[in-house]
Amino acid sequence: MGSCKGCKWWRPDYFFDNLGECEKMTGIRPENEAACEIFEAKIETEFCWCRDCRVTFHASERDLHKGHNFFCGTRVDLDAHEYTSTGD
Repeated sequence: MGSCKGCKWWRPDYFFDNLGECEKMTGIRPENEAACEIFEAKIETEFCWCRDCRVTFHASERDLHKGHNFFCGTRVDLDAHEYTSTGD
């Protein structure tokens, strides 16, 4: 069994690195470092999101992100605009 970092069900939060959402468990929760009973390895998809570079990239660019922490999707909070400061 593996941790959230390598699991296909985990969707990290775009703004908060250690928080995210699991498609199998409900609610927002911290990233699990320990083994999980519902762990399934990530699957290859056409587009991924790189947590280190904070960009979405195509599978053909995977070599540019070798060794980085990337996911097949990300969790975007609809109220995320409240986290950013205004530019007066």
